Amino acid sequence: MTRREFSGKIIYIELVNNELHGFIRKVTEGESLRLTNESDYALRITNELAMIGTVVSAKDLAERTDVTIRFALKILRKLSLAGIVDSKKGAQGGYYLKRLPSEVSIGEIIEVIEGPIHVSNCSRNDYVCPRSVAADECRFHRYFCDLNDRIRRELYEVKLASVFEKASK
Repeated sequence: MTRREFSGKIIYIELVNNELHGFIRKVTEGESLRLTNESDYALRITNELAMIGTVVSAKDLAERTDVTIRFALKILRKLSLAGIVDSKKGAQGGYYLKRLPSEVSIGEIIEVIEGPIHVSNCSRNDYVCPRSVAADECRFHRYFCDLNDRIRRELYEVKLASVFEKASK
């Protein structure tokens, strides 16, 4: 389990039964900041591709990761467009990891599925704070931007290879 502390808040990223559990998503009442199911499934699918190391059908991937075939295909398409996975046509066709597991970060996978990671609207470049004329005047702007940068940096430091190594021990 990776444990990081940001301004008194403890954030955990852990691998349980070959599933990465963590955070990043919009918060609803009574809920913690967390990944959507789609990101969770994308992480499971890419981890499975890293462990297999060869071409595997979408059907087999879906079965091995407990994701519906339809949802797996949607995720594989996004990952393929981003250059993380590729496909091979034909009778022996399927999907495979296009890059080495040491070159693919958890942050990259999450952002392919979710879009840019933002813990607050303040960290978005296109957001105009209604509470101040300039972002420099807002008391929380710098804090949220720094927090966002640290979370993104942490997620981009974790590579599929390290998740794969921990899972195989």
